[in-house]
Amino acid sequence: MADTPPAAGKLDPNGRFSVSADEWFALAEEALAALAGVQQKRRGKILEDLSSRFGPHPTHIRRAAKAGAFLRVLASSEPILAKALQKQSFQAVEIIERWYRSDTRGARRAARRLLNGDYSIASLAADQRNRTVLQVDLDDALDEQLVASFSRQASQLAHKILGPLSNVQARPPGLGLGSLVDQIVRDDGDKAYAIFLAERLTSASELAIRDSLLIGDILKCIALNITPVIAHDKDRNMGPLRDMFRSFGIAETKAVFVAVDFTPRLATLEIAGD
Repeated sequence: MADTPPAAGKLDPNGRFSVSADEWFALAEEALAALAGVQQKRRGKILEDLSSRFGPHPTHIRRAAKAGAFLRVLASSEPILAKALQKQSFQAVEIIERWYRSDTRGARRAARRLLNGDYSIASLAADQRNRTVLQVDLDDALDEQLVASFSRQASQLAHKILGPLSNVQARPPGLGLGSLVDQIVRDDGDKAYAIFLAERLTSASELAIRDSLLIGDILKCIALNITPVIAHDKDRNMGPLRDMFRSFGIAETKAVFVAVDFTPRLATLEIAGD
């Protein structure tokens, strides 16, 4: 692509990044192409180069790329919805992406309401924070009970395999409340672990979205010298997540995978890369 800016890097009166839908998505595509397969330590320089070429701050470009990556994954299961969201504001897509972290069904419903004109940015953000407006149907409630049961079992097995662990610790400043980390724990030697629960009870497309979000938190944990512990159903194909490790330049030995036999209650320990 030529160096004609896909986005002008405009700021609204409140100082927030403001470009049209077509502009931000074009910027996201440009950034994703430049960052593909690049190791984490080189990403900052590439974002700075893109900023010099196209105008927006590197942080804005990173955020646009993250939102664009979310729409790419969403397109595998909801192509019409993903295409329509490309035409929404950059801020709205960020909110929907955050909603997906904890409630994929609710986020899809919210996205459709957004397209119907039922939301402003402020009301969408408020519903995302409160998660009280959308009603959860019976199937969702049953799924939540099963996920909670899996989460308890996976956490217990991770603690058993890793040895004596301290009580849950507060999240370090580098991990926001929106992260997918279930627990931060420490062993007797003060080594920190971040336990992630890779649920078994979502569709393949939802798992792909969650894995793409999971990688960001795994990178943060490694940077903070916290070992990621990924608890997953023994029947779940972890190949796509391992592929993401390689594409982001993450050494697989940096993580511990705990395979949970959800029924019966058994587990095996697998060090990534074995």
